[in-house]
Amino acid sequence: VEVRAFFESGQAMPDHGRPGLQAAARVERQQKEWLEASTRIVTDNEVLNAALDRALLDVRALETTADGMTFVAAGAPWFDTLFGRDSLITGMELAAFQPGILRQALLALAKHQAWEIDPAHDAEPGKIPHELRWGELANAGDVPFGRYFGSVDATPLFVMAADEYLRWTGDIASIEAIWPALERALDWCHMSQDRTPAGLLAYARVSIAGLEHQGWKDSSDGICWPDGRPVEPPISLVEVQGYLAAAYGAFARLAKALDRDAGDAAERMAATLETLESRFGDASGLGYALCVEGRGQPVMTRASNSGHLLWTGAADPQQAFDVARTLMEPDLFSGWGVRTLSTRTIGFNPIGYHTGSVWPHDNALILAGFRRYGLDAEAQRLGSALLEMAMAFPDYQVPELFSGDRRELRAVPTPYPVSSRPQAWSAASVPFTMISMLGIEPLPGNRISVTRPLLPAWVHWLEIKNLCAGNGSVDLLFTNNDGRIAVEVENIRGDMEVVLSQSVRPP
Repeated sequence: VEVRAFFESGQAMPDHGRPGLQAAARVERQQKEWLEASTRIVTDNEVLNAALDRALLDVRALETTADGMTFVAAGAPWFDTLFGRDSLITGMELAAFQPGILRQALLALAKHQAWEIDPAHDAEPGKIPHELRWGELANAGDVPFGRYFGSVDATPLFVMAADEYLRWTGDIASIEAIWPALERALDWCHMSQDRTPAGLLAYARVSIAGLEHQGWKDSSDGICWPDGRPVEPPISLVEVQGYLAAAYGAFARLAKALDRDAGDAAERMAATLETLESRFGDASGLGYALCVEGRGQPVMTRASNSGHLLWTGAADPQQAFDVARTLMEPDLFSGWGVRTLSTRTIGFNPIGYHTGSVWPHDNALILAGFRRYGLDAEAQRLGSALLEMAMAFPDYQVPELFSGDRRELRAVPTPYPVSSRPQAWSAASVPFTMISMLGIEPLPGNRISVTRPLLPAWVHWLEIKNLCAGNGSVDLLFTNNDGRIAVEVENIRGDMEVVLSQSVRPP
C-alpha cells in the first residue's frame, strides 16, 4: 500500500533504509510504462482485463540481457535464457502488442546462427540455435547445452517470424540486416530436405548428449505410436512440414519486398505441400499423421501436432476440417484446451509433459489455425475455454503447461507440478488468443483487417487501444449483441486503414 501510494503520487520514495520499497516502486513504474507502450485490450470483464495485463507483464519480467543482446527468456526457473523456438513463437504471438520483442529475437538468433558442422552440439551451417547459455559452467563445457542446435523447427520458424515481423511493422531495414541469415537458414532447409528420399524435413540426433526428439515435444516419450511404442528416427513431424512450407512462402515474400532473388522458394513450397498431403494425409478422418518414422511409415497417433498445420496454412481445406473435428473430440479436448496426446493412446498421462497435458501456446496456435480456415464454431469454443483457463489460475498467471484432466473433474485447471511460471510463450498465448478471436491481421500498406470477430458470450464489449501497423495506429471498439459482433473504428492516427472483411486469410 505504501509503495502504491508513493507511486500514484509521483513522488520519490524516501529512503529510510528500505531499498526494497524503492526497488518495488521503480519496477511498478517500469511496468506501467511498458504497458502504456503496448497495444492494450480493455473489456467489461475486470478479471479478463487483469489476466491480459498479467500476461504482458509476465513476458516483460522475462526480458533479460546477455552477450550484449536484449531478449525475452523462455521461462523461469528452468529455461531462463534464449531459446530459438520459444523466442520466435513468443514474438509472433505478441507481434500486435510489442513487435520489438520479435525484432530482438530475430537479431539475437541471427547473431548466433551456426556456421559449421559441430556434431557435439548438433550444429550445421545455417541452423538457428535451440538454446544458448552463458556463464562459467557453459564456457567450461559442464553445461551440455551451452550452445546447442538440436531443433528441427527453429530454422524454418526463423524465416516465418521475419515475414510476420515485416507484415506488422514494415521495418524493411531490420529485414535487410538479417537477410544473409535468412538465406543461410533456407539453405539449411534445402540441404536437410535433400537428405531424405521423400524430401521431408526430419531429425535424428547426432550428439549423444543431445535431445532425442527435436520438435517442440522434445521429451523422450512425447512422440509415440498409438500403442505407446517409441518412434524410430529419423522422424519427420507433421507440423514441421507445415513450418517448412510456410518458410518458403515467407522467404519469397521477403525477397520481393527487398527486391532480391527468391530462388526456387515458390517451387519448393509447392513440392513440400504436395509431399505433405501424399505422405501424411489420412482419408479415414484423422486429418494427418503425427509423423513419418524412419522406415517411411506414417504414425497415426491422435495428438495436437496437426493443429499447427492450420496455423501455417499448409493444410488442405477438407483435411483441415477433419483436423478440427478430431482435436475437439473428448479424447483430445479436455474442456480447458486440447491435450498433447489423446486419452485413447497407450501411455496417456494427464500430467505427463507431452503425453496428455495441455500447453497454452500449442492451443493458441491451433486457435489461430481454426480462424484461418473459417472454423468459427471450433474457434469460439476453444478461445473461450483458453480465456477462462487464464482467468482461473492464481494471480491469473498462465503456467508452461497444466493437467489434461477433464474439466468436469476440476473446478480450476491443475498445473503441472514443476511447470515454469512465468513462461513466455504461455503468457503470450493469452493476448494472442484475443487477437485471433477478433480476427485481426495486418495487410500491406499500413492496413488492418478485421474478419468476422468473435467474443466469448460473457464479454459484452471490448476496446483495443493503440493497435499499430506500419506507420499508423488505431483504436477499435467491439460490442457483443447476443453473438453478433459490431466493430467501431476510433481514433485513427497516422497512415492507417481498417478493412472489415468476411473472407478468411487464404491458406
